[in-house]
Amino acid sequence: MASLSGKDYETFQSSMVQWSQKPVPPVMNIGAFWRITSPLSLWSVLSYLISKKNIDVLTELSVLVLSDESGKYSNQLKQGLLNSLIILAWHGTQILPRIGFLQNKVDDVINQLIGNASSERWNSIAKYLPLVAEASPSVFLTEAKRSLSENDSQLMSLFKEEEGSLVPESNYPYLLWALESLAWLPESLKDVTEMLLVLSEKDPGGRLDNRPFNSLTSIYVPWYPQTTASIDQRLSIIDALSKVGYSKMWDFLMSLLPKSQGYASGTHQLKWRGYDLVVQKGVPYTEIWKTAEFACEKLMETFDGVDCKLAKLVSEIVSVPYAIRGKAIAWLKKEAENRTNQYPETRKAIRQTLWFQKNKTKQ
Repeated sequence: MASLSGKDYETFQSSMVQWSQKPVPPVMNIGAFWRITSPLSLWSVLSYLISKKNIDVLTELSVLVLSDESGKYSNQLKQGLLNSLIILAWHGTQILPRIGFLQNKVDDVINQLIGNASSERWNSIAKYLPLVAEASPSVFLTEAKRSLSENDSQLMSLFKEEEGSLVPESNYPYLLWALESLAWLPESLKDVTEMLLVLSEKDPGGRLDNRPFNSLTSIYVPWYPQTTASIDQRLSIIDALSKVGYSKMWDFLMSLLPKSQGYASGTHQLKWRGYDLVVQKGVPYTEIWKTAEFACEKLMETFDGVDCKLAKLVSEIVSVPYAIRGKAIAWLKKEAENRTNQYPETRKAIRQTLWFQKNKTKQ
């Protein structure tokens, strides 16, 4: 703080005490910590005092503090610096128009932080990943995807589980929260979807319930999407990625079908960038049925002859709207005729479905 203010720490702390005693204090003293009451407002009010040199000092110190793995700097300081970087990246043009576009400077900070990062670096900054991603979505996604593409992915070290006092502990949920938050941005959704598909394939499993595939399906719940991307944008992304050959794509498409019973939970939110995003309140049935029709068509298009996959589709086809279900049933019949005496699991699923529907009708 002395470096940022250009004053010795005692003088800086004295000025903070004076500020905290104002009728509407911009800072508060809570125990051993100082906290800004409204960061964005304070940046705006003091913008006329902020120079390019101040920004340069801030970015240099951010690299120094955030890169430290020794525990020398507090979590509160690291979070505060990241919040400031996000404000500069997203609101800098409005707050400091004379200095210019500041997203590039923030990108450079994040690139120095996670560029070609080791497993030690990923784990040391794990709890800050949602803020790191929000500060520079493009750099974060580029570096995370690059690491995932390597045979010995340093990013996957986040999935290591250790015994906790009550439940297992792991750093990978922070990665999922970072991706969930970026999924709210339409321009980032495709990269996020692709990463979650890859992570779902590489997921080593564990005792924690929060898995990459759960994050993926939560984002795309047809009746409660956790993104501001339109339905056409969402389906276009899935269509493009369905041609890549991800092993989890079939299960992902199945998750888009209507369920007789279902639930959804909110995903991680952006802290600063989400203010101007328009979140849809309620989803028209036309969009839900459009998603179901799209999913059915893709399931039929990408079917690879695996019996258990077809059996699962039969079990869940009942909840699909009648018009779409009729087309799917005709396709199922054709598949069965072309492969006589095959699909024992599928035939079993058909018998169980017919029995259930027959008994349900009697009731």
